[in-house]
Amino acid sequence: MEKEKGIENWSEAVEDLVDAGDVESAISLLESVVETLNPSDSASQLPLASALSDLANLYSSKGFSLKADHLLSRASVLKQLHHSNSPYSSLSLSLFLL
Repeated sequence: MEKEKGIENWSEAVEDLVDAGDVESAISLLESVVETLNPSDSASQLPLASALSDLANLYSSKGFSLKADHLLSRASVLKQLHHSNSPYSSLSLSLFLL
């Protein structure tokens, strides 16, 4: 239960860390959120896309543009799959995340 609450509040926690100048801890927190959320679960797709976008922005601010671009691509695919009713969404997602 505590872990679920922590996942729910990740956005605020990341914002607080960035405001305090602790970008590395914000990146670490976002990476753990990304690992925790299941991309196959449609309820997790939008929060995961948001976490990936935030993580991409932090990596970009540190000069890691290729990593940021990859994360933004993953976020975009998740958003598209979430809004798609295609029966191939899960297959496409699985292939993309390999």
